[in-house]
Amino acid sequence: MRAKYLVSLAVLMAIGLVLGGCAWLFAPQLDAVLSADPTEGEAPLSVEFDLSGSTGPITSYSLSFGDGSEPATGTDVDTTIVHTYEDPGTYEAELVIQDARGNMSVDSETITVEPEDVEEDEPTASLSLTKLENGEVEFHVQGWAAEGKHLVAWTLYLDYPEEEPVEEEEDLEVETIDETVVHTYDEAGEYTARLVVEDEDGLQATATTTFTVTLPGTEITNFEVTDAVPGDGTEEDPYELNVDEEYTFEFSAEPGAGREIVEWRLEFGDGSFVGETGLSEDGTLTVIRTHTYTQTNSYTAVAMVWDDADDSDSEEIEIEVVE
Repeated sequence: MRAKYLVSLAVLMAIGLVLGGCAWLFAPQLDAVLSADPTEGEAPLSVEFDLSGSTGPITSYSLSFGDGSEPATGTDVDTTIVHTYEDPGTYEAELVIQDARGNMSVDSETITVEPEDVEEDEPTASLSLTKLENGEVEFHVQGWAAEGKHLVAWTLYLDYPEEEPVEEEEDLEVETIDETVVHTYDEAGEYTARLVVEDEDGLQATATTTFTVTLPGTEITNFEVTDAVPGDGTEEDPYELNVDEEYTFEFSAEPGAGREIVEWRLEFGDGSFVGETGLSEDGTLTVIRTHTYTQTNSYTAVAMVWDDADDSDSEEIEIEVVE
């Protein structure tokens, strides 16, 4: 009787370990939700940010305001945070939440701060932007002369206070300016753009916007079994392979901007894997390897890459091995 009890206890403990070890697989996903009130108004503009709509196993948050000030951080998102924008411009406030495993979710709000009322004989300026793909930013440049006056020049500093590169027009004689400038940033980071318009009397108006440029990170662009029965590698449509037959696995990866891939690993799901470290691949990495499954079963194959900035990516495909 005692032997049966010990066996039952061992089984229960094993089940508990398995379920405990896999519990993270079933944890709720992170979902960052940021709301702001108001989202536009005259400087100085006080904005109340609400983080409480965020869900998931959140262990920390960081709220950056986009104006160069220190971000607000903490662990409890059931809160509101008030921040005052002193200068006119368009700002991107960004909320990042994180769980204990390092997973993150991001949400953002755009805040437009308009100039205070100006003297009737002074010009006004407005600068807004739209972030496109791969570091490309589209700036909307606008300026208005005071009644009876003309604007003679405008200058856009794309990385203020750095002077280069600069977009500008001179020798104008217009009442309004409405231009679009597209610029591609080669490096990720936080930037400040500044617009200066000038009228015929030398009076100037400025508008500033601070924003974050993100560039594509290192990523796996393709992962497949090239000689398998057609499938797309999902749970609903896995690759179908025959047991004891050799198949070809192939994946490709692209490094992020200015980065190099330094390591890759290919796991076949049956306990076997291949990989390589010490690379310096700054172009497309293509990995082709063959593998034979010796038992019928369902497997998950995983391709992984790492770069020299400690960024990584992984992709999975589902395999069904049959007789």
